[in-house]
Amino acid sequence: MLTDTIKKTIKKFGLIEKGDSVIVAVSGGPDSTALLLALDSLKREYGLKLHVAHLDHMFRAAGETKKDREYVSSLSKRLGIPLIFKRIDVPAYAKESGLSFEEAAREKRYEFLLKAAKDAGAKKIALGHTMDDQAETVLMRLVRGSGLGGLRGIPPVRPLDGVLIVRPLIEAWKKEVEEYLKGMAVKPRRDVTNFMRKFLRNRIRHELMVFLKKYNPNIKEVLARSAQNFSYDYEALSDAVDRSCKGCLKVRGDSVTVSLRRLKGKRTGIRRGILRKAIEISKGDLRGIDY
Repeated sequence: MLTDTIKKTIKKFGLIEKGDSVIVAVSGGPDSTALLLALDSLKREYGLKLHVAHLDHMFRAAGETKKDREYVSSLSKRLGIPLIFKRIDVPAYAKESGLSFEEAAREKRYEFLLKAAKDAGAKKIALGHTMDDQAETVLMRLVRGSGLGGLRGIPPVRPLDGVLIVRPLIEAWKKEVEEYLKGMAVKPRRDVTNFMRKFLRNRIRHELMVFLKKYNPNIKEVLARSAQNFSYDYEALSDAVDRSCKGCLKVRGDSVTVSLRRLKGKRTGIRRGILRKAIEISKGDLRGIDY
């Protein structure tokens, strides 16, 4: 049962505490719809206060996005959960900023969700990523040339500007989601952008993953398990890097001085970690920093 999987994930990663106010991002698709219904069924047990957040990215025809909004609105009303809605012209923003459609959508989506959480007084934002998404993310980052940090995939929980992004479905497979919705006689919306080949994730999902299944029918399970293993290794390496930084870096505000003498005495993996930490401190993040 999907709710049992979610409860185990909540307990394992400490995603939700009793009395939490949670923003649930709902597109109307299978994953987010199942997430909302499952959290609603657990609302009394956890004493949750839920809010639905729906964003129109303006990727598709107005008629289709209107149907999405009406679907989510109808679902919210039936469950008695407040709805927060907004339209953002992501294609225009992508063109203006020079970002890819995927990067622009991600940036604006988080911007919207953080604002929704602030307005609702919520400290948690629940997203509907599944184990399938985890496998696809690892493969996508491997293709792009990501390091150990990126190969951890999608974290079950992560802090972002004073709130926590939580993913209660991260240990559930899409087939579990489909079975759950079927059992509840719920027919979700289907987003045609999930099949558009111009998006890298869609090419990974519909082309590369299908190809790799010919060599290993369990490729999704292998990739998802690898993400967990990479996460454990990354935690160990991060601890070692943090300890080494104390003797190698001197920080004054956003200015960082690196001791080359001490740096040269470190193993390559630790050395690279220290340099990345120095860049992160001075730059504020690691976006755009490649190999």
